[in-house]
Amino acid sequence: MTSQTSNLDLQGLWAAGIFYYDTFEETYIGLSDQGLGFIYYMNPASDYIELFKWEITGQDEISIFVNKTYTFYDEELSEMEDSCERIENIRVKKYKKMSFTEEMLETIEFSQPLFLNDSVFGLDEEDIRTCHKYRRLKKLIGENLPNEFKYL
Repeated sequence: MTSQTSNLDLQGLWAAGIFYYDTFEETYIGLSDQGLGFIYYMNPASDYIELFKWEITGQDEISIFVNKTYTFYDEELSEMEDSCERIENIRVKKYKKMSFTEEMLETIEFSQPLFLNDSVFGLDEEDIRTCHKYRRLKKLIGENLPNEFKYL
């Protein structure tokens, strides 16, 4: 598959719950400029992580190819699976949306949910390499983290 040019600038850590006052769970999507990314769902008892490759496949469209999934309960690895799930030609809209703090946030909206019902994400951090969620992901997965994801 050949990458096409687009005006999409999607790199960063995006959070589904950033628009709300408080949540007991959160879904993050991290997208690197190297075409690697992750979905990180967390709640007080568990963590679920999908590692994937992504690319721009059309004007305002991306495709995601999931490599591995991990499930943790109380920070202990419960399940690790190879995956070959493909989510192709997902339309992406980028715009500004107001948060509960009345701050206008960069927002991306996918044409379909990426995890559970989450399809709208606000920019939480611009650099996923230095964000706490990526460091936590690396610590949880440890030696089971594929080399290409160690230095997004």
